Amino acid sequence: MSRHRSIVSSAANCGHPQAIRSVGNSHGSANERDGSKIFGRVPCAALLLLAVGAIMVEGASVRADTIVASDNAGNSPYVVGVAPNVNLSAFSGQNGGSGFGPWSVASTAGSSQGGDFISSNTWSGVTPWFDIWQYVGGQTTATRPLNSVLSSGETLSFDFVLSADATGGAVGFYLSDSGGNPLFSFYQMGNTSTAGYAIDANGTTSGVGVQYNFHTLDHMAFQLTSATTYNFDVNNALAFSGTISNATGGITSLNFFDSNGGPSSDVQFTNLSISSPVPVPASFGLLACGMGAALVLNKRRRVKT
Repeated sequence: MSRHRSIVSSAANCGHPQAIRSVGNSHGSANERDGSKIFGRVPCAALLLLAVGAIMVEGASVRADTIVASDNAGNSPYVVGVAPNVNLSAFSGQNGGSGFGPWSVASTAGSSQGGDFISSNTWSGVTPWFDIWQYVGGQTTATRPLNSVLSSGETLSFDFVLSADATGGAVGFYLSDSGGNPLFSFYQMGNTSTAGYAIDANGTTSGVGVQYNFHTLDHMAFQLTSATTYNFDVNNALAFSGTISNATGGITSLNFFDSNGGPSSDVQFTNLSISSPVPVPASFGLLACGMGAALVLNKRRRVKT
């Protein structure tokens, strides 16, 4: 770290004789004159570039996310429903975007009691939406398989809107393995003041600090921080962390559900995305800064010549 401090110090004191002298030894030997040659001719901007590069090497690698899967309700082949024939636009069996498998929607009470369509509602400027609904007495679930198992470091995110929910009803989503077993669930209950529920490897946690936001867009993101640990963010703020079981092969599906929600209990969602971090070696930063400094110095020498 000491060599980086000397560069940073020289950059911060560019043009000061004392700063140049500190590069050599304390007796003003030839090293002092050599140091003057090195830093005395390099403009402040070049020294600052070197300082930034040194700090980047000392720190962690730069992170840049890449999108490995995405979809939204405005993509082809989805069609927005027009009342009263909204069921004509059911999205079950369709597959827009990339990185996911086809949707599968099912209601335990039959198609007359639950279903799916593409909604033209607008929430926070976002439209259209995938929409599932369910009357009291059953559950509608919309399942979206991932093309590959969610890996450590990857983040699955989406926009989410809740409507009314009957007493005893539950609306939310869960992440499951290849056998359909839930590994993580988040949901809200109707007519309760409890701020959200979560289920993971540690059991059920109530009151996780996520309010029931009626007809309000919430951006939700689930990130695996290791094979068995996660962070759950709501509106770009950490809501809670926990652990999941990895014994059955990991997360392979995203599922939205409306259980006994009752009339107008629609669950709406769109802008599905899976992003993966791509580390950029910090040494690239130092290389670029060093090349920049050399070019500046070379240009100045040519001008003097």
